[in-house]
Amino acid sequence: MRKMIWILSLTVLAFAGAAVFAESVPWSGDRIVINEAGTYTLDETNTASGVYFNTPATLNGATLTLSAPAVVYGTGSLMTPLAGSDGLYVSNRWDSTDSVFPQTGSNTLLLAGASIAQMTNICASIGGFYATGSYTALLATKTVAFTKNEAGTEVTAQFHATNSSWAVAFKVKFTQSGSDIYGEVVWAKYWSDKTKSGQDWDINPPNTGTYGDYAAPYDKSRICITKFLVAYDLDLQGTFPGGTVTLDAGTVTVRPDANVTITACATGRMDKLAFAGSKTSLSDTSSPKITFSGTVRNTFSSGEFVLDGITVDATCPYLLPTGANLVLTNYASYTAVYEYMSPQAFPANCTVTVNAGCRVSAQSDWSVNNSATIIVNGGEFNINTGQGTYLQHLTLRNGGKVTGLRYVVGYTTTDSYTYTYGTGTCIIESAIRGAKNTSLPSLSHVFKTEADLRLTAGLGDYGANSGITWVKRGGATLAIEGNGNVSSGGSACGPFTVEEGKLFLGANNVIARTNAFTLAGGALDGGAFTNRLGTLTVTTNATLVAGTGALTFSDASATAWTAGARLSITGATETLTAGHIRFLGTGLTPSQLDAMRYNGTYHLKIDGNGWIRSYVPGLTLLFL
Repeated sequence: MRKMIWILSLTVLAFAGAAVFAESVPWSGDRIVINEAGTYTLDETNTASGVYFNTPATLNGATLTLSAPAVVYGTGSLMTPLAGSDGLYVSNRWDSTDSVFPQTGSNTLLLAGASIAQMTNICASIGGFYATGSYTALLATKTVAFTKNEAGTEVTAQFHATNSSWAVAFKVKFTQSGSDIYGEVVWAKYWSDKTKSGQDWDINPPNTGTYGDYAAPYDKSRICITKFLVAYDLDLQGTFPGGTVTLDAGTVTVRPDANVTITACATGRMDKLAFAGSKTSLSDTSSPKITFSGTVRNTFSSGEFVLDGITVDATCPYLLPTGANLVLTNYASYTAVYEYMSPQAFPANCTVTVNAGCRVSAQSDWSVNNSATIIVNGGEFNINTGQGTYLQHLTLRNGGKVTGLRYVVGYTTTDSYTYTYGTGTCIIESAIRGAKNTSLPSLSHVFKTEADLRLTAGLGDYGANSGITWVKRGGATLAIEGNGNVSSGGSACGPFTVEEGKLFLGANNVIARTNAFTLAGGALDGGAFTNRLGTLTVTTNATLVAGTGALTFSDASATAWTAGARLSITGATETLTAGHIRFLGTGLTPSQLDAMRYNGTYHLKIDGNGWIRSYVPGLTLLFL
């Protein structure tokens, strides 16, 4: 198992401001059992089968080797380095099933092997048909009026939730019996005033509107309180021995005191797992680094897996479990480096959030699962692979950035997307290559830009799978500033639809000549550049911006424009002259021309070379 030091953050609070004196380590056989608060120092290397904190305390000093079965129990601060190879079990989380229902007037066993004396909070869920309209669904609750007696043998707490009609609450009394916790329902109530949910109903009982009591028995056919949970927070420091680490706790924080290589497989349940350091910038190398090289994928379950101010390098793809929620903060970086075509470093249903100042780097093809979601919130997601990294679900917030050569979208069974939100302009420096799934030709890649997005390398095609459909939504601007020439086939050649906001063509030849263009709202702006596009279709009122460059469309006379849809052409000059917007071939029909106006006033005609010009009706127009 790994070599580690465990520190409980709650313990630090417990000792704040108190005088602490080193005491001899209390042994019970081959176990360390601490029953009194204090700081205990291990003077020399020793071996134990476990460390049991029956009260908050601190254990530090020399290396402690844990022999199997090794257990760390309770709410202590274990600051001494741990050694050994037989694995470790951290027992700081206890929960019941959803088939345990305490009643009124009798005690029900809820949590075996748990201690009320160490309890600082408890969670539960409300279930039953009366509360959820289902025999299986559960409502998460807010714990209110948590009260523990001085002896540490009894706790009362209220659990509040709301459904579509009612505020619902249970009050439960918990008692210690031996090493187990039992529970009894004190009352169960409902109230039509849902604004009162979360208040202490002993102090402010229901007294307005509709309210009443739920009578026993409590079960899922009616209403119940169930699925109780007690968990404590732990801080781990040092290095790790080998084996399997089972972490059953609330928040588990790993703080290496030197560079460390982790080979162990982590399993268990926790609300949050964090690897933490003290980096002050992304390039800071003074803080210890973690290298993960395990040969088995981690299987721990946590609400969040946080990299906080630390560098983590993975030489294998197994650090993130399936469904992981990875969050990077405070200049953290994560690099996944491993062999080509190995299992994915960003597995199915995982979410990766890269906050400002942080960086994630995918350094092998096929490393991101199609169902993975990448959220770059002011940070950087780097793609340093050959050609086969797919990003099907990408969100950029607050100036988030994607760097690297290229990545692929499409060739899946649902629309892929790129979303932008927040403040600041988001940037994708990588060329985006579209892969069309010919068996599902209606699928698209959607850019929904609620913040401006620059594509500095542009859009391209993925080899023979060319022709994906591109859609622009959202009120902000999507700027295509490159021609995608790092991908096979050059600029993207699939159809493009603008539904909202502006599509700005910020370079020459950013779209292939075969692209059929549809304006279904929003605006197309050619800027100062020269671009040759496919046909143009207008389905909803939209805008075409005549910049200082030239936009050339294929013959659009055979395309069906929606009756009544207006195309407003805008420009900086009073009139529109040749050299800005052109249609080849027959160009446009009279009805299409009649649907267009320049700067809201001038009618438009097409000259002998296909250029669109403005004119005032009733005046003779001479094309020279």
